[in-house]
Amino acid sequence: MKSRSFLVIFLIILLFAMCNLVSCKEKDLIIESEEIFESTNDESDRTDEILSIIEEKGYVKLGEGEFVINDLKMKPNSTIEGIGGGRTVIKTSKANSSAIILNTNCTIDNLSIKGLSKSVPESIGESCGLLIDGKKTNTIENIVITRVKIEGFDKAGLYGFETGYECENSLSMSNCEITGCYIGLLIGKYFEYGRYTNILIWNNKCGCVNNAGNNNFVNCTFTKNEIGFKMTSDQANGGHGSCSSCSFNHSNGGTGNAICVEGTKNSFTFSSCQIWFGRIEISNSKGILFSACTLGGGEIFIEGDNKQVFIESSIFQSTPNIEGEGVILRNCYLFSGESII
Repeated sequence: MKSRSFLVIFLIILLFAMCNLVSCKEKDLIIESEEIFESTNDESDRTDEILSIIEEKGYVKLGEGEFVINDLKMKPNSTIEGIGGGRTVIKTSKANSSAIILNTNCTIDNLSIKGLSKSVPESIGESCGLLIDGKKTNTIENIVITRVKIEGFDKAGLYGFETGYECENSLSMSNCEITGCYIGLLIGKYFEYGRYTNILIWNNKCGCVNNAGNNNFVNCTFTKNEIGFKMTSDQANGGHGSCSSCSFNHSNGGTGNAICVEGTKNSFTFSSCQIWFGRIEISNSKGILFSACTLGGGEIFIEGDNKQVFIESSIFQSTPNIEGEGVILRNCYLFSGESII
């Protein structure tokens, strides 16, 4: 008898708990629906409306459709999120404006961001998809950008500079795509400790310009750009970063520079990378290492005062044409198995 009573009481408690759970889920769905900021799908500028929500709540979720915004300045510790699948589209309407200007501890997720350029710009301008300006903000830390497609900006898809050279002054960018810009990623002076993962950068004038130190790229693809990856670090803290498991392909139809390194004095490592249909050009740099890479033959140009360029444990489709001095080949082979000495 007691066991039956206990069972009845237990079932009543369980039923009550399940009803509460369903009620909470329904309430959460209602709240989530109410918090979505909907598109009007017209050309009206929504910058101030979105900014007011961010100022109040620190977070805005944009619904399906297009949103016109220009130079939206996020406050610290805030988030802008779309619904994914390319269905939330932010676009600019003013020349020389950026779509979003990020601040410290900001997050961008699940957006498509479009500029005014309908084809790859032939000259550099002022518009950026995402701008991180360390000169105007005392401290910028821990910015996160995920699942974002950026296209059609005449300066850069993403441009960051002077955020600092401490590890917390960092950016994490992953699972993104940048196309149709003058420069895909423009990494300016003292924009350091960036972590770039699973990014497709294609059909830009230049895929990436890395002018700062301590930046690392993993599983990124630089393809069909006129120049794939360029470093022009003339600052004391430039270089000493890496590209791991990245692809550099089809630069300017196979005649352009897949990798161009100028004035990098503090070394840089390319590890387990694929480099096809494009040249490697290195000038006035020190400690540039290619390790365990696959290279599709092509030309390697070495100019100026280089100390040294190392290519080790790598394989070539055909015998490389190396012009200039300063290259050390170690344990390198052709696809046929023939050693390159």
